[in-house]
Amino acid sequence: MTKSKPSSNTSSSSRADQVDKNKQALISSLRKDVETLSYEESYKALDLILVELQNDNIPIEELQRSYLQGKIYLEHCENILKETEEEVLSLCTETFELKPYSSRA
Repeated sequence: MTKSKPSSNTSSSSRADQVDKNKQALISSLRKDVETLSYEESYKALDLILVELQNDNIPIEELQRSYLQGKIYLEHCENILKETEEEVLSLCTETFELKPYSSRA
């Protein structure tokens, strides 16, 4: 009786699954680290990453991580700006206080 070897597709698939799980764990960890940052802190960190990404000698693994970090910092900045915009738009122009929730458009 001969034992069959696992197909290369199976091992490639399980490696890809593991890489995907690692990537998702990294993304979750990065998002958790970023969520407490102010807009300015997040923007500065994004700027530093962009400078770092211009380095031609950056290893591919570090490049991937930096890209993910930059993407998360950018999303965080965009979310803060969106929240701020919504708050500004909901201000009553006469009293500069927030409009009651029911009258916000």
